[in-house]
Amino acid sequence: MENNIFFNSYSLKEIILILSDIDLKINALTECSAIDFLTLNKHLKKYYRQASSISSNASQIFNIFLGEENQHFVTKLNEYQIKLQKSISEFASEMEEKMQRCEKILMHLNLMYIPFKNFNQNVMTFSFLVTNLKLNIAYFDKEKCNFLNSELESIDLIIKEIKNFNSNFTEKIGNLKSALRFTNSKCEEIRERTLKNMQVVHNQLVESVHLLLGKHEEVTSYKADLSQNSNSYFENVSEIIKNLQYQDIIRQKMEHMLEIHKDVIKDLTVLENSESQESISKQQMLYYMKIRDIAGLQMSQLIFTNNEYQNAIESIIRNFLEAADHLYSISQLCFHITGHHFWLTENYFKEMSSKMSNVHQLLQRFSETKEELSRIYSQLESHIDVFLSEFHQINNFDERIKVEAANISQKIRQIPDSEKEFSTILHQINEVSNNIFANMQSIKQHFSQILRIPLKFSLSKDNFLFSSNDFYNLLSKLNENNEKINLLLSQNTEWSTKIITEMKTSIEEVKYYDFFEKVIDEIIQELNEIYSKLSYSNGASQKFENLKDLETHYTMESERFILHQVSLLNELEKIDGNIENNDGDVEFF
Repeated sequence: MENNIFFNSYSLKEIILILSDIDLKINALTECSAIDFLTLNKHLKKYYRQASSISSNASQIFNIFLGEENQHFVTKLNEYQIKLQKSISEFASEMEEKMQRCEKILMHLNLMYIPFKNFNQNVMTFSFLVTNLKLNIAYFDKEKCNFLNSELESIDLIIKEIKNFNSNFTEKIGNLKSALRFTNSKCEEIRERTLKNMQVVHNQLVESVHLLLGKHEEVTSYKADLSQNSNSYFENVSEIIKNLQYQDIIRQKMEHMLEIHKDVIKDLTVLENSESQESISKQQMLYYMKIRDIAGLQMSQLIFTNNEYQNAIESIIRNFLEAADHLYSISQLCFHITGHHFWLTENYFKEMSSKMSNVHQLLQRFSETKEELSRIYSQLESHIDVFLSEFHQINNFDERIKVEAANISQKIRQIPDSEKEFSTILHQINEVSNNIFANMQSIKQHFSQILRIPLKFSLSKDNFLFSSNDFYNLLSKLNENNEKINLLLSQNTEWSTKIITEMKTSIEEVKYYDFFEKVIDEIIQELNEIYSKLSYSNGASQKFENLKDLETHYTMESERFILHQVSLLNELEKIDGNIENNDGDVEFF
């Protein structure tokens, strides 16, 4: 009866055809899974290279902020800040001291005004008295007074020299006063402007240091996020690589099934061509029982393999999406720490560059200010030199007048009967000559006070302790870093956008995800039909005997596990769904 059940179920040829059809479907499965996995693998290799570059660029950006160069900027800016504070103080003191000198010189020139005016007035009076003396001599006895001619001529010469000197010296004093007032006015203007600019530079330096230190602290706080996203990305890649290996595992499992089918078909073909009917019937019954058990085993293996495929594809897709998220986070971190935003034109380096450019421009103005002050002080020194040169001519006017007045008085008193005639005018001449001498002493006293004042106004070399070239070098380096970061950001944006877009596209290119499961279901249905039609209770021991020889075909731990479970159970359903996907599938050789 049992023999009839087997023989009426399938002919040998029908089973061969069914197994051949299943083999075609298994080959289709192997091919479609290979296409999906190879496509994903191709994309992964490309993404990995680009993502490694993105990670490297991000590290370079972080290192620019956290490296020794950034600390060098802070150190140099702090040095400049300290130097500038010193420069501000020294410049203000020096400018104040020079303006005070100008005020003192101006004060003594003004104090000269009255004595010099009196000097000129007394010289005019002296000239008038000498003229009167000449008239008196003419009325008295001109011949007796001829010996006075040389003294009178000397006095006339001195008075003429004084008159010539007075017109020039008055002009030179006026010019010097104007120069002093102009110098002080310009210096006050320059001092206020320069101190204001210096304070701006100082503020820019302080703000730049705070910006650098603040950025260093901020970037340090984000470094852990960068590492986490980078590590997470490469963990995703590692997971993708591990799951891509399932393609080879699935291919081998499919090949193992094909090998078993090949052996079965070979045996059935031999049996079909056998001439002994009795041998055919006996062998056919044994083969049908074995085929039934193989069908049950392969249903379990296909269910497990389908789960492996589906889980692998889902894991790859999930890790692709997570990897894209991490790449996006890395790019955003870089944009965030640099201050680059799509809706803003300002960023960290632009802000730093703007501050340094401003400092550089102001320092260039300091150099121009230095040149301007040098010109002003040089002009003032020229006026002072002219004044000093002129003044030295006045040095002996008073003494010469006094000597000549004394000589005239002495010689007139030698003339008989001259005392009564000349006493009054001689007394007046001597008195005026003494006044001239006193006036000159007062003038010389103020002049000596001027000479005690340092009359050189050149700027101290220590006033500007660093030049605009120092800042130009810093500015150049900042701009170089800005250009480098812009390039790195541009690359990261381009690459990450491209990768994220292509990752989504590559996921959409997984064509056979549903096809694989559909074909697996079709094969399982065919195997289940074989299993059902050839099924009868022959005990687990008989099933074990039917399946034990298949172990040589299986090199995977999961395959042998399923084989052992199916061999020991009477009902296939008892292991359905109880086999876990073993990520660490071991291959035996």
